[in-house]
Amino acid sequence: MSVLMKDRHGFKDRQRIALTLICLTIATTIVVSVSIYVDSASVSEWSRQIDIGPVSMMVAGNGIKDDIDAISEILGVTNVSGLDSAHGEISRTNVIYGFETSGNIYTLTDDYMEKFPTTFTLKTGRWPQNESEIAIPQTLADQAFIGIGWHVNYSFGLGFPETLLTIVGTYMQTTGDLYSHYFYSSIGVVVDSLLNVNTTATRAYLSVDTTSITPFDADGSLSYLANIQEEIRLLYPGYPEELLFSGYTVFDYLSTGIEAYLNWRNTARSSQIGRASGIVLIVVLIDILAIQYNLRCKKPELDYLRARGASSTKIEIEAVKEIFFITLFSAVLGIFFAVLTSRLALMAVGYLQFDFSQIMILPVLITRDTILLCVIVSIIIPALVYLGIKTAVSSRGVISDEKGRMGKISKLLKIIRWDLGVIILSLILMFAFYTTSALIQRNPVFNLILPYLPVPIYLAVSSLVMKGLEKSTNYFSSATKRVLGKIPASIGIRRIGKSAKSAGPVIMILVLAITLSWNNVIADVSLPETREVHAKFALGGDIVFHIKKDESPRWTEFMENITDRPEVIDATIVSLTRLFLSAGFVGAADFVGITPDEYRHIGYDYLGNRLNESIYNDLLLEMIENPKAAIMTRDIAEQYEISAGDTFRAFRTQSDTNYYTFTVIAVVDSLPQPMIPESTFIPSGEGYNVGAHKIFVNRLYLGEKIDLVRDTYSYISVSTFDDVNSTETAINLLETGGDIVTYAGDWAVVDNEVDSYLSSTAYKMDRSVDSMLSITSVILLLGVLSVYTTESIKTRKRDVALLRAMGSETRLITKIEIAELSFLLLFSLGLLGLYAPLFVANSLIASLNVYASWSFRFPVQVFPVIPWFTLILLLSIFVLAIMAFIAVVAIKSSRVELNEALSNTWAKAGPIMESEIQ
Repeated sequence: MSVLMKDRHGFKDRQRIALTLICLTIATTIVVSVSIYVDSASVSEWSRQIDIGPVSMMVAGNGIKDDIDAISEILGVTNVSGLDSAHGEISRTNVIYGFETSGNIYTLTDDYMEKFPTTFTLKTGRWPQNESEIAIPQTLADQAFIGIGWHVNYSFGLGFPETLLTIVGTYMQTTGDLYSHYFYSSIGVVVDSLLNVNTTATRAYLSVDTTSITPFDADGSLSYLANIQEEIRLLYPGYPEELLFSGYTVFDYLSTGIEAYLNWRNTARSSQIGRASGIVLIVVLIDILAIQYNLRCKKPELDYLRARGASSTKIEIEAVKEIFFITLFSAVLGIFFAVLTSRLALMAVGYLQFDFSQIMILPVLITRDTILLCVIVSIIIPALVYLGIKTAVSSRGVISDEKGRMGKISKLLKIIRWDLGVIILSLILMFAFYTTSALIQRNPVFNLILPYLPVPIYLAVSSLVMKGLEKSTNYFSSATKRVLGKIPASIGIRRIGKSAKSAGPVIMILVLAITLSWNNVIADVSLPETREVHAKFALGGDIVFHIKKDESPRWTEFMENITDRPEVIDATIVSLTRLFLSAGFVGAADFVGITPDEYRHIGYDYLGNRLNESIYNDLLLEMIENPKAAIMTRDIAEQYEISAGDTFRAFRTQSDTNYYTFTVIAVVDSLPQPMIPESTFIPSGEGYNVGAHKIFVNRLYLGEKIDLVRDTYSYISVSTFDDVNSTETAINLLETGGDIVTYAGDWAVVDNEVDSYLSSTAYKMDRSVDSMLSITSVILLLGVLSVYTTESIKTRKRDVALLRAMGSETRLITKIEIAELSFLLLFSLGLLGLYAPLFVANSLIASLNVYASWSFRFPVQVFPVIPWFTLILLLSIFVLAIMAFIAVVAIKSSRVELNEALSNTWAKAGPIMESEIQ
């Protein structure tokens, strides 16, 4: 029996199991590592969202004061206290700094202050102790220029008598940074006898035990809090037996924070997996390659069992059982390696830039969602792949023998080239998206389709590649005989055609892995460049200040302060107003009044060039000589059929007879302007086309008929040298008097726009994931190539043995192996040149739509930057890794002897007993 068992398990090919496990583990690791990274990165978001202060919930409703003790007995409640408040009014009249405000007046109890001492924090003085005293918020004291010892009038509201109270303290009330409704903000604190009994309401504030609240099970934490909420509602008399709704309203601030955290985490996870559509394709192809390899290598064993009389069911169970345990083990290994791999993304501070000092500090979190995703990727997807392969194999045999209708359908499907049709249709959709109007490009259906358009193209190309390999290897073999030699070309390249179902996925995985790495590099340099060019054009200068109309006497002083700065090149005032091209308020357009000789050194065109270094320079010089000259954008010119050299009129109002007369010296695609005014109407459907519907005119001529201070938006546009910190310069200017002249917060800096863009959470997360996936792609390729070379190991050994028997040298055998794998590499590089530009271009547009503001569209959507050195370096890393692998396989294959090949082919199995497969 022992001999029989040994022979029986001789079929358990460790190599087959190991390689299948490696591939499935790699597939699981790639996807799960992204999810674990999102989970771990969300720990800081969790801390931020649940940092709501000492109060977890607030309960309002008539009668809640009588149930405070009952609330304290609810499981999970740690502290609870009631607080009375009523509507009131505080005022100071007949004084220089008078004010009047109304709101909630509170009275504090010792019990409340003991349990929640930080919600009302005394800043100065003390709390009121009798009916002649009051404490007010510190913010109110600062606004009204009053403090301890001052007097205020207190009443219940309009029509009620006023009582003179002395301020004895000021305080700060915690209102929560995240939720404005966290507490009902107060305007004062008095003793309870001063509250209006008719409007007094008691609210219960409580905190809960947070030991069971964890980001690992955020949904369970919500359920735990929901149970506490329901227990509180059940305290209301008559609910739910007699009343449909409870009279107690629970404001659960902790649940609000957890829900916000879940929304952030789920959005981040879906965003990362969604933009990793290429990675999902790689995972599916790896699963197909691994399962297909496993079934082919296991086929001799299953055939042997069938020959010994085993039933089809038992044979199927034998195959499924092995794959199931492999996938189960791959799930465990996948999570382990995904944790390690996700550390790369967590340590990334930029694309392929890492801070390794954080490796032991950064948190690790694996949520239930990630575990579910792991089950789907490591078990369910391989199961579906297995069923698909079995279905395809069985249906192929049935259809091929069918003589009737199924046979005709089979022939029809062979005639129809679905893959070519998919490629054509996808390319048409891409072309339509990039060339249609803004309204269509803003369509949510298009934006949903756009990121995934390369996926069907990729699948269709994969199909064409596999078909092409089956039919074209003979041609390539004949074409490369002179270069590779007759025997290496004949055996090595034609071997690919025989295993096209494996070689095809290997080639496409190689193409997609390099494409994704290239895409990551190009996005890392192109997106910041695009943001900078867009910011320069949208702001119309390096720094722009929107200056106040009522501070016009200070404008000159502020301008001198700006131009005196050594880091400033020049500065000018730009005026923006809206005039009508027809009487009757028809044909409004933005007129940008500039001083041409100054602004040409400050503004930028839509390509990011300074105006004096662009095609606009000569036009601005002409405007200096001709005050009535105007430069018009093409959309206005086409609307009114105006050409260069034509004259047009502009009106301020419907009855305006003192109109402007301008001469068009040029019609251009777009023009810059000094920021976009807050009052500009932006249609939500089409968005705002930056640079469109504008006319450049001479500011001095514009000022002849209107007041440039009162009737226009006025901006100071500033140009700085490239190597200075423009943001720091702008802040310094504001601190030295500019804040008086500039509208609050209405200023912008190009550098700040770019820095804000690069520091956004979404951008940093994307670059971190890209860094992680670029590194793991190299390991992925080596695993895939291992499967391919091992799958046909018997054929390789047989070929080598026969060549050895015929006296072939090791050199010739090595050339055969090199010819085969080199052809795979060269074929992949050829497809890479076709597919990569399409994928990268589509990815850049999709990424830009994610990071950019939804309401702004620029003449050029994206400015691709091709870092050739980095791309070649990445390609070299992939190629060198593959070449090293080819060398190892070639050397190892050349050492196979005839007796070893025969042993592996004919002496693989032994007898087996029927009882062993029951």
